[in-house]
Amino acid sequence: MSRSYVRVLASALVVAALGSVSTESRAEPYVVGVLEGWFVPNTTTPGIGATVIGGWGLDLDPLLIGPQLAVGGHFHAVGHTDVGLPPGESHDGVGDFLLRATVGFSVGIAGPVEVSLYGRGGPGMAAAGDLVTSAGVAIDTGLSVDARLSRDVTLGGQAGYAGLFAIGGQTGDLHAISIGPRLGVWF
Repeated sequence: MSRSYVRVLASALVVAALGSVSTESRAEPYVVGVLEGWFVPNTTTPGIGATVIGGWGLDLDPLLIGPQLAVGGHFHAVGHTDVGLPPGESHDGVGDFLLRATVGFSVGIAGPVEVSLYGRGGPGMAAAGDLVTSAGVAIDTGLSVDARLSRDVTLGGQAGYAGLFAIGGQTGDLHAISIGPRLGVWF
């Protein structure tokens, strides 16, 4: 296949995608709920969590650009991750919790299928039972893909990186891959 043929085909796909974009105003608030599976390196059991994202879609059709606020909580099975404890220490019998509140932006393309990149940062903490093992800066970044079921409802999924970087001399940086389905409601 020649390069010129590939360029023409790619250009035609872009024009077709932009031509199917809704021309309705997008300047409106939205809420997205995400059920996430968390996969932490060097652990045997994945964690589970949920995040609620609130945002404002700016009227920049066909672009989806908007500020976001996300609040999430995640749990790992008993005694598997030992998040935030010094090397050699364990809290067997106690589950690990991660809580975070982040702000940031998402950038994407509007249409029947909406693809967006997101990035957020803010405070976060990890705990083992009632013991806070680390606190610091939480970061979420990744890709979401949503199908617009109606003007007010989207359904899709997301995959990304989630991190907690401990501050103040604490141990316990956490790095995870998060993946899961999402449901959005636009007001």
